[in-house]
Amino acid sequence: DHDLAVGTQAGDAVEALGTLTGVQEIMDLELRGTTLFLCSNSSGFLIVDVAAPEAPRLLAWEVGVQPRCDHLALDPEGRTLYLAGHAAGPAAFGFLSAVDVSDPTDPRQIRATFPDIPLEGIVVRGGELLVAAHGEGLVFLDRSSLVERDRLGGFENAWKLAIDGDIAWVADGVGGLVSVDLADPAGPAILGRLTL
Repeated sequence: DHDLAVGTQAGDAVEALGTLTGVQEIMDLELRGTTLFLCSNSSGFLIVDVAAPEAPRLLAWEVGVQPRCDHLALDPEGRTLYLAGHAAGPAAFGFLSAVDVSDPTDPRQIRATFPDIPLEGIVVRGGELLVAAHGEGLVFLDRSSLVERDRLGGFENAWKLAIDGDIAWVADGVGGLVSVDLADPAGPAILGRLTL
């Protein structure tokens, strides 16, 4: 068993305020108010109430379409949680799931898709999802249908991304940091690259 520790840093020491036992391999998380959404590599996704940091309370634990969950993103409204991941091993394929979390104690899968590529970091932008997909680059999907609408190549190992306005910043593994212009929905383009 592993514990999820909720803590605070006081000076140079980190003090554990509370734990939630039984949680293993947390890969990603997002906090919205006092609700924490967790993605577990071996245990699906979890929803935790952290209003009392000394006593985090499990609201829901769902394995979903696949027990492996690598990345997640919550829509701005806080109603839909998107889960992305991939199967381990030589027959790698991805999965993307949309889950209704409007009632965090009763999450319900809305839809899922299984693209033929592994998926990693995911960001919600307006009516679309942007997903990092290793050497496949960035995958653009319609948020409501989860149908792919575009891909942008030119990446070594797209892993995670962040968006600021019309610019996406992509952690590209050995390819460094890549900036992408999203201003034209019909033609996203790589702007620059910083290799280290």
